[in-house]
Amino acid sequence: MIVNNKNIQVWLVFAQEDAKTSQAAWKAKIYSAVCFHTQQQAEKLIKALIVSQTKKPAPKIHDLKTLIKKIKPSPPKNITTAASYLSQFYLPTRYPDIIAGTIEQGLPNKIHAQKSLIASKKINKYILNKLK
Repeated sequence: MIVNNKNIQVWLVFAQEDAKTSQAAWKAKIYSAVCFHTQQQAEKLIKALIVSQTKKPAPKIHDLKTLIKKIKPSPPKNITTAASYLSQFYLPTRYPDIIAGTIEQGLPNKIHAQKSLIASKKINKYILNKLK
């Protein structure tokens, strides 16, 4: 695969779609979907930056705590904390049989969703500034 600006743009378009979906889910009060799509948005943004920096295809990893470590220089603490927060939502919002014990309170609730939206906005701003 040849990595170029078009590859990066595709990651960003998909991330934007996840952002729009998370906002729609918020309005519909579907909090697990908010958490899933904010995690997905962050994953795609981080992968866009990794592709930009390495000129290689994005790693096939979904754990944001692992992905964020691939960004150079290391992102500030507020960004790694935001990624860590969002990372907890990938499995329990995709696989219903994993829910038990993954998130202390069970399914993500309104508070989780609010925090997820805030975390994804921080990551979005940081990544887009780095890609300028």
